[in-house]
Amino acid sequence: MKWLLIGIIVFCTVGSDLLQSYEMKRSGSGGDVARSFRVLARPLLLFSIVFLAISFFAFLKVLSIAPVSFVVPVTASSYVFDAAFARILLHEHVSPKRWAGILLLIFGIVIVSLY
Repeated sequence: MKWLLIGIIVFCTVGSDLLQSYEMKRSGSGGDVARSFRVLARPLLLFSIVFLAISFFAFLKVLSIAPVSFVVPVTASSYVFDAAFARILLHEHVSPKRWAGILLLIFGIVIVSLY
């Protein structure tokens, strides 16, 4: 159950991050506050909010069955998927320094999850 909830958290967090980035880049709102509020009506951005809510409630549930010192580092694996999918789906540049940091993060996740 613990790993299922962690998977839900990571999936929903990454989905939300990617949808938010896509919609905000598509809107091109820049510093225009009025345009930033209009983007809230976009379906994909609303869907990202649903993903965030699911992630939040799954996080609360997993905290009831696992220690926070385990949950927070393991759910940080969302950063790995964020970078990979941002590169693949959003065609963003991910520098070698960021990939190195991601490898260190993966190493830390493995250490924490084996405990």
